[in-house]
Amino acid sequence: MKRPTLLLLLVATLISVAAPARGAVNVERRGDENPMAVIAKSTAWGMVTGVLVGAAIDLAANTDSDAPIRWGVAVGTFGGLGVGIWHVSHRVEPQALLEPGPGGLATGGLAAFELEPGAARVRVVAVRF
Repeated sequence: MKRPTLLLLLVATLISVAAPARGAVNVERRGDENPMAVIAKSTAWGMVTGVLVGAAIDLAANTDSDAPIRWGVAVGTFGGLGVGIWHVSHRVEPQALLEPGPGGLATGGLAAFELEPGAARVRVVAVRF
């Protein structure tokens, strides 16, 4: 009877003092690495969307003016440009396992400690280009 109670008490103690679980995120990009290609595609898709929305507004208004299509192209192009720039500037930077140094490859982040409330992380290997 003492063994199950002791085991249950031990498990409850370990659960109560355990640090919160931390998960790592593995980012896998399936797009272009070239930021100009990303911005160009976003601008082109914005222009196409602007043409479609402008044409829909022109058809709904039933006028002979092509102003809605022109404004749709302009707004869509600049909107796509803005979204492309935002996307490129906010994407996650890849991190590598080894850091190239003057003497060859090294474990660059061996002494990098990150302290957070209730947890501490040590970065063992890091690479920046």
